Amino acid sequence: MFNTNNKPQLVSAVFSKAIYYGALEILGVDGLEGLLKKAGDWDGKFSDQDCQGLSSWDCQDLLNSLIEHYGLLTAQGICLRSGRVIYQYLHRNFPEIIFNNTIEKRMQPLDKRITDELENLIQWLQKNLACQIGMEKEKENWIVRLKLIENYHPEINKISFYFFNGILQECLEWMDSRHRYKIVLLSDSTDDQSSYGISIGYQLID
Repeated sequence: MFNTNNKPQLVSAVFSKAIYYGALEILGVDGLEGLLKKAGDWDGKFSDQDCQGLSSWDCQDLLNSLIEHYGLLTAQGICLRSGRVIYQYLHRNFPEIIFNNTIEKRMQPLDKRITDELENLIQWLQKNLACQIGMEKEKENWIVRLKLIENYHPEINKISFYFFNGILQECLEWMDSRHRYKIVLLSDSTDDQSSYGISIGYQLID
């Protein structure tokens, strides 16, 4: 399942198009075109009309260009906001990504709804992304662990956290906006440059 033969893994065409819309919404047409020029040959690969499935190498080139063009801190913010837009796009166009979509499910305790919603999202993401994702519950928090197929540069590994952070934040806020969700990168995530953990907790908004 992991990439052992130096061939790029593929991101689905569906998620590639979601990435396109997320980048377009945050960067605008000119900003996105400038970024793609820096990233290399993207003609016909990344557009509204014909968005092919991106490879993991394409994603690495795109994130590299983002860091080079905007700097690491700004690139992290762009990834966070793009992640939110990506979930909004998926939420509108792919209702199967939403688990708590009935009155009966919405009446369940919050911890169960969070667990069910995250498990459903993770299952969908694993089918559409070049990574492996798992989740476990530890006391009051949920721990999501991601393993990237490629051994990306540490800066790219770190910036991808903000991308997933935005997706998770938007997912949970759509499910229940009465709570504030705290999503943090685990400190032990630096041991393996191709994987990291995310801790998710919540508190009621006063």
